[in-house]
Amino acid sequence: AGGGGRWPKLSPPGSGGADIRVPFLKGAEDPFACVSRAPSRPPTRMEPRGSSASENQPLSTALPGDCLPPQAPAAEKAGTGIKSIAGVYQEASAKTMSLYDAVKDHLLQRDLAASLLEAQAATGGIVAWKRKQLVSVAEALRMGLVGLEMKERLLSAERARTGFVDPYTEEKISLYQAIQKELIGKEQGLSLLDAQIATGGIIDPSTGHRVSLQEACERGYLGEEMRDFLCDPGNESAKSFWDPNSNQRVTYRELMRRCIADPAGGLLLLPLKISFPGLRGGVCSHELLDSGIIDASLFQALHNGEITAQEVAEMDPVQQYLSGTGSIAGVAVLETSGCRSIYQALMEHLLPPGTAVTLLQAQAATGGLIDPIKNEKFTADAAVQAGVVGPELHDKLSAAERAVTGYKDPYTGETVSLFQAIQKGLVPRDLGIFLLDAQLATGGIVDPHTHHRLPVEVACQRGLLDRDTHTLLSNPTEGTRGFFEPSSKETLSYAELLLRCVTDPDTGLYLLPLSGDPRGAHSFIDHSTQFALKNKELSVDCGKFKGQRVPLWKLLFSDYFTGKQRRSLIQQFRSGSLSTQKLADIIRDTIRQVAASSEVTFEGLREKVTPAQLLSSKIINQDLFEKLTQGEASAKDVVGMGMVKKYLEGTGSIGGLILPDSEERISIYQAKRKGFLRPGTSLILLEAQAATGYLIDPSANKKYSVDEALRANLIGPEVYDKLLAAEKAVTGYTDPYTGN
Repeated sequence: AGGGGRWPKLSPPGSGGADIRVPFLKGAEDPFACVSRAPSRPPTRMEPRGSSASENQPLSTALPGDCLPPQAPAAEKAGTGIKSIAGVYQEASAKTMSLYDAVKDHLLQRDLAASLLEAQAATGGIVAWKRKQLVSVAEALRMGLVGLEMKERLLSAERARTGFVDPYTEEKISLYQAIQKELIGKEQGLSLLDAQIATGGIIDPSTGHRVSLQEACERGYLGEEMRDFLCDPGNESAKSFWDPNSNQRVTYRELMRRCIADPAGGLLLLPLKISFPGLRGGVCSHELLDSGIIDASLFQALHNGEITAQEVAEMDPVQQYLSGTGSIAGVAVLETSGCRSIYQALMEHLLPPGTAVTLLQAQAATGGLIDPIKNEKFTADAAVQAGVVGPELHDKLSAAERAVTGYKDPYTGETVSLFQAIQKGLVPRDLGIFLLDAQLATGGIVDPHTHHRLPVEVACQRGLLDRDTHTLLSNPTEGTRGFFEPSSKETLSYAELLLRCVTDPDTGLYLLPLSGDPRGAHSFIDHSTQFALKNKELSVDCGKFKGQRVPLWKLLFSDYFTGKQRRSLIQQFRSGSLSTQKLADIIRDTIRQVAASSEVTFEGLREKVTPAQLLSSKIINQDLFEKLTQGEASAKDVVGMGMVKKYLEGTGSIGGLILPDSEERISIYQAKRKGFLRPGTSLILLEAQAATGYLIDPSANKKYSVDEALRANLIGPEVYDKLLAAEKAVTGYTDPYTGN
């Protein structure tokens, strides 16, 4: 990091001076005077339209005159003392959360979150999200605000504020002096200096006070060359922070400018614009770029709004790495055209125990345990609770599931991948190889840190696979084949077993065929039919696939066809009564008919809502409106967008109570009758429910109008009139003079 002239020369520290705090003043002493001002931006959704962004962002509080009390950081309150980037705002869901929670929800890359948490530690303290206060790193660890894996990095960063101890003189020295003495890495040290300058000035560790850049230079807390290096707006080497939205390196000051202010407490929040559903969590768009799953042009188009996240997620190569290409979900009893889950087949003695367990372990290791009847996926815990598997298999399936979530190294506490766990002896080699085989056959090796699958080249670069193991699995031998095929009595690789499977025409899931010829008379789709349909493409001239060449297989399993239509067409194709070209013509005509006749509406509060109403309310833009009216986007696609769903359904009112001992969920009215709530409290909570959409039964997870709630005994007649009046906040009041 120190080579190639990237870093400025470090001048010797000055002798310092009296340990006092000198707040820098605006103007000549403004540390940002050497930084060109960023252009103003339009107000965000979280800011009132009548005011500018600068009036809402608490950046002015980061400037001079805001002395911290000696007991900082614990006493600093939101809006007065918290100057660093405090958390994130996810635009898709309109949620705000702490940086560490964003990491746990897989919305933010761990390294980016760590750098922002280090900046917090170096500029005032870790933000205690619920309290809206700053706390020390030790307190943050105790409260669970950050994880132990970040402990050493954050403690090091905290010394930028509290002071480093010179190992030779035992004196307390500043961050700049610690960089000189190599007590902290140059790259980390410069990023922390950048953060301190951006949030108010260099911190004198002996007092905890900030000083101006000129004062810092005079006291040896900063060198002039270092100051010029950090304050040069054109210096790319001084940009130590990463903007996940633009995929750019920026200064901390610039990243703060790109943030929005939380109106509730004035906290500075980093907006997260785009993420994708991955394996057990979200995947950031820049992670897809880093992994080579999308290229730079597609990334740019995504962030410019030229293509939606939904459209990108539905691209076959992207879908492969986000969710996989599909594991063996169950078995098909060909003689009866019946479908069973793997566990059902085990219980009915259709599969040997060893075969069933290995197939279930492969499911767990590739994304989740599957109920092929309901077409649902479960974690190991949830699968036992739902009866998809029995409790006797829980331990084995929980262990296999770690191939997705990661294994904990007992010596270092690190989370490691399946391949790394095999290397460390945490997983038996034979079982580990079989599970790696299943992952490769269903889309790629899973990275438990990023929660998606990786191309082989990237997996090898990141140490999640090596060339020898990939070669071994690509050329299966008797030693690497671990999956028994009951019909032929052969042991196969997972990829070979998938080729023997049939597909359920209703769900598209792979099923292992039992008791019959896969090419015989039954309602499932054999591999040769699937292969033929995947290799014939159709140019689509309307609807959501307009202008694309799409495989017939993908079109048949789209929203344009019901399960019954799909089953009938595929049976005709298999029997030879429909040629490939004739089938393509029928598919094209069906898409045209559906696109022409479809009238898109949305479920609103008591009434249907049209795309035109959403457009006039500025909930959707003109481009999305046109896609809806032309059939290029479906109501389902649009409702999946967090901001649209928010305005159609709301974000949820208080639904009821949960009893801590029994964890029983009870309604507000029940809580009043059982004495858990006072009558006045229960009434105002029920009125709030009625005024925000519906009355709620939390145990059944159902919503009712006031009339329906009375008929369902969710409420009593004594509150009926008051709730009917509150409900008019949704349905409207009648003006007694005009009748409007």
